Amino acid sequence: MIGITGPQWNILMAIDHLDEGGGVSVIEIANKLHVNSTFVIAQSKIMGKSGHLRRVTAKSDHRIVLVSLRQTTINKLNGFYKQRKQVNKMVFGHFFSERISPHGQSK
Repeated sequence: MIGITGPQWNILMAIDHLDEGGGVSVIEIANKLHVNSTFVIAQSKIMGKSGHLRRVTAKSDHRIVLVSLRQTTINKLNGFYKQRKQVNKMVFGHFFSERISPHGQSK
């Protein structure tokens, strides 16, 4: 839906979960996902070029790259969550909206 792979989706979700406003280090993302940091570096560069992520060097240590979601990506994710909620309601709503008697009649 937003033009990324499954592993890239996991990286986005890790950033979304870990970022408290200043970005997340590549090491933190790699640790969260239990993957090698070089993989996260490579994928974050790809997603940076495609406009999904913002990558900046940390002011405190220039060896650290901080990654954050761009606003356009946040908007896309929010749209995805809204669609998913609607689909879940359509597919699973009848399980929660009314109680069904053992004979298949609504109560």
